[in-house]
Amino acid sequence: MSNLTTPTMNDSYSSEPLDDTVVDLFDQWADRFPGRVAAEWQGQSLTYGALRDVSLHVSHALLLAGVLPRARVPLLTRMSLEMLPAVIEILRVGACYVPMDVAAYSRARIEAALSELNSTVAVMTSPCPDLRLPVFTVNFQREWLVLSPPNKDGLQVELEACRRGMQADDLTWIIFTSGTTGKPKGVMVYHRGIHAVCTVQHSQEL
Repeated sequence: MSNLTTPTMNDSYSSEPLDDTVVDLFDQWADRFPGRVAAEWQGQSLTYGALRDVSLHVSHALLLAGVLPRARVPLLTRMSLEMLPAVIEILRVGACYVPMDVAAYSRARIEAALSELNSTVAVMTSPCPDLRLPVFTVNFQREWLVLSPPNKDGLQVELEACRRGMQADDLTWIIFTSGTTGKPKGVMVYHRGIHAVCTVQHSQEL
C-alpha cells in the first residue's frame, strides 16, 4: 500500500486556488533582475533571465509528454547547473517533483521510490544506466543552456493556464527517506509551506 496519501485522495481536499508559489517568487526576481546571477556551479553560471529561458525548455518537453497538474515527476539528477531549471519547470506545469540523487542514493532506494510513485514521466539530467524508468523520460539537453525556447509566447499561455489551475493543497516536492529502518517513505512538502518559509527569509529583498 502506498504511503503517499494526500488530501487529494480524501474528502478534506481543498479546491481553493493557490495564491502564491515559489515559482512566483522566482519570476519576481527574474522580472526585476534578469541580468543578476541566479546560480553558479563549477565555473558556470546562469542569470535569472537565462534560467527562466532554460527552464521553459523543460516545461515544453513535459507538456508534450502529457504531464498533468498534480502529477508526481521523478527527477533523476545530481548536483549540477541543469538541476535547477528542471525543478522550476516541473513546478511550473503544476506538477510535484521527486528528487533522486543518482550519485548519492543507492540503487535500491531509487528503485523503491520509482515503484512507489508509479509515474509515467520522469526528468533525467544525469545518466541512469540499467534503471527501469517511466515510459516517457525527458532527458535534459545541454544545448538548452544556450538556446531560446521554441514558440515562447504560446508556451507562456499554456503555462499561465497551468498556474491558474493550481490549488491550495498542491505539493511542491516529495523526498524519500533512505529506508535504513525499512521501506523508504515519502515526505511531502506543500507549496503553501515552502512559500511561507521563502517569504520570511527573503522579505527584506522582495
